[in-house]
Amino acid sequence: ALKPRVRNAFGEDATHVFRSVTEGGSEGRTRRRDVFIAAYDALAGIDTPAFEEVTTHVGELMQLNNEMMIACRQRPWWSKYLRGGAALVVLGAALYYERTRR
Repeated sequence: ALKPRVRNAFGEDATHVFRSVTEGGSEGRTRRRDVFIAAYDALAGIDTPAFEEVTTHVGELMQLNNEMMIACRQRPWWSKYLRGGAALVVLGAALYYERTRR
């Protein structure tokens, strides 16, 4: 559900990041996760300054990724007008119903 939002917000070229995630089903996802974890574990030993540096940078990148995904969830500029119009229609229908009921 996020891929169309990213396409609309950033263009088709930005959707390549979803290809490897959506291909292969859950087995492919599990395999990619294990490869990812092994790759980052191989960068530096635990409890070393290099490990702390990698952890810090990965956290920063994850935060940036989360901010990008949240930006894609924003409502369109016209949605407030749609909600306002819908409220007016409901109000008008309620008033019409009250007047015709008497």
